[in-house]
Amino acid sequence: MIISQAELFQKINATLIHLRRKNPIDIETGGTITTLEDTLNLLTITAFQLNLDEFPSSEKSCLDLIDKEENDLSEVDLEELKYLADSVRWALDVIG
Repeated sequence: MIISQAELFQKINATLIHLRRKNPIDIETGGTITTLEDTLNLLTITAFQLNLDEFPSSEKSCLDLIDKEENDLSEVDLEELKYLADSVRWALDVIG
């Protein structure tokens, strides 16, 4: 599955807002907030570096992104995209 950058960022930010409203914030929630913030930063940096407006969530979707000529990606980017896909899957599990 490929998810748009805007949709993923919107979902992560909505989840962060919801989690921050918990009072008091327990250790598990605090850890989730920190990890979601770190994931959001990773996604933002990677989107900028690779000029992506959508993210992969599986190895197949990584290859699909590489195959799109307008993305200007190559097989060299595959490992970074796989790592990105792992982060996207984790974020989708948390926000889903």
